[in-house]
Amino acid sequence: VLVAGFFSTFGWYNRYGIVALDSQGNMAGFPDVGRYVNCLKKQNDGNVLIGSNGNTTVDAVLRFDVNSWKIDQSFVLDPLLKNGSVTSIAVQQDNKIILCGEFIINGIKKSLVRILYSGELDTSFDFTLQDDNNLVRNIALSPNQKIIIDLSNGFLSNSVHTIMRLNSDGAIDTKYNNIKPATSSPVQFYTQTDGKILIYGNLPNSKGNPGAGLNRLLGEDYN
Repeated sequence: VLVAGFFSTFGWYNRYGIVALDSQGNMAGFPDVGRYVNCLKKQNDGNVLIGSNGNTTVDAVLRFDVNSWKIDQSFVLDPLLKNGSVTSIAVQQDNKIILCGEFIINGIKKSLVRILYSGELDTSFDFTLQDDNNLVRNIALSPNQKIIIDLSNGFLSNSVHTIMRLNSDGAIDTKYNNIKPATSSPVQFYTQTDGKILIYGNLPNSKGNPGAGLNRLLGEDYN
């Protein structure tokens, strides 16, 4: 089990951001990342991606080998993304990596980008609906490789959230009926193997949200 988050010690040990536990809850290993960790994602080859807040000395995304616990030096994050902040990661079947967070690319704020397995920015990924007022807060990948996003428009308590679906290349899926939950808080996702989508978070009872906290969406046009 991998445990990640905002901690600098584990038990009696100085361990920043991430540790591995065995079946008894004992520490089994750790990569030396030296900072807090926002998110983790296992790649198709078994190695693990770490998302955090980047700066001039530490990249926003690292990859480590789960067998050696060493940082993978062959993974070099694109310089345009190094100082970004990564809050969610999804890995597509072709090993391309979708990053959700906040980045400044050529003076433009982005919140959803895709990189290649090597870490290079994938310029073929074409999600255009993002700027200072439209930020992607969370993502999930459907079994058919389409991308579910929570797009926030506005600021803090006044923000309006829209659940949208994108094609695998980042283009908006016009066949999907966008949903606006009755909340100003970010929405979390879990995609089922049948294409249905669980959404959860601060979702009050309303006509649009019959269940407080947890709802399920049909996987429209899944096939």
